[in-house]
Amino acid sequence: MKFRWIIFTVLCLLPAQLFAGVQISDYTAAKLREFSVYRMHFSAYENVYDVLNDIDTFEAEIQKNLAREAVDYEQEKLIWESEFAMERYVYKFDLDKGQKNIRIMLREQMKRNEAWLKDHEATDGANKWLYVLTGDVTSCYMTFSVAVTLLKGLWVRELYEKAVEQDPLFQQANTNLGQWLFYAPGIFGGGKKKALARFQQAYDGARTEVEQYFAGVYLSQGLLENKESALSSQYLSKSDKMNPNSKWIATIKRINAQNISLFKYNRKRSGIDDNDPNATEL
Repeated sequence: MKFRWIIFTVLCLLPAQLFAGVQISDYTAAKLREFSVYRMHFSAYENVYDVLNDIDTFEAEIQKNLAREAVDYEQEKLIWESEFAMERYVYKFDLDKGQKNIRIMLREQMKRNEAWLKDHEATDGANKWLYVLTGDVTSCYMTFSVAVTLLKGLWVRELYEKAVEQDPLFQQANTNLGQWLFYAPGIFGGGKKKALARFQQAYDGARTEVEQYFAGVYLSQGLLENKESALSSQYLSKSDKMNPNSKWIATIKRINAQNISLFKYNRKRSGIDDNDPNATEL
């Protein structure tokens, strides 16, 4: 695997169950930190198929070891399925015309996660990672229709809030709750100022360079939306220096120069405003 040699030693030294809430194995906790480094560097790959190949390779390693290492196999299996589904969604989006196939993939993952939570959450609890990844999978699935967004939107917020409740410094949950707040109408509790505060919380609480990288990008976009373009550029530049060959950041810099934030760019790219607003099924 291309970036195994650059995995930060500090990631391996962090306590596996720090703010973990409902327990997952040390193995899954450590491997999630390791995969986050891959996620950071995937955007610098020249070929999307190389990214997908490395995801497949990482997944094969997890499948080989998880049954032996997991403390809650079914939950950890869902966490990993969701993690890989989300990363494939990012890189397959432009390969799948109409995005129907990848949205079906997300829908089926969402249903599996939802069923597990229905059966186990009240009695056994759930880990912050299952909450945040279920929120992510559902968020990306529901963009095919305004109707589904309305149906699932408040549940997604609840999932992110439960993840933050377990770990107030959880960067991914704070960042994605911030995105939810950005897109949600004020009548449902959304708002740009609330989103910006959450992005700042994600950045201030970042425990690793990778977390600071992702949090900095989203904070920069929140600042751009708040008309603080100079400060936005400062944060984006910090993330750019951590991953200087990132095509993702190059795209963000290009659209920001046109005063378009990543949030507006992603909404347009999702196609939600062009799809049948009343559709409830793909």
